[in-house]
Amino acid sequence: MNPILRNLPNNNILSQLSNIRQLINGDPTAAFGRMMQNPQFRQFVEANKGKTPEQIASEYGIDFNQVRNLMK
Repeated sequence: MNPILRNLPNNNILSQLSNIRQLINGDPTAAFGRMMQNPQFRQFVEANKGKTPEQIASEYGIDFNQVRNLMK
């Protein structure tokens, strides 16, 4: 392992990079499984089950139309 990466205070950055790589390589299920290991992400997902993306964005003060435009 790269000595710079090894000395980071936590492996959060490495985990995020791995998630991004899995998404790019077409394995979103594996990336989601890894993300669910994060207690904060798991809590967010469980708190928002059954809600539409528009509802979630509204509850967090996010303009969903802007998000939609970014996804185009």
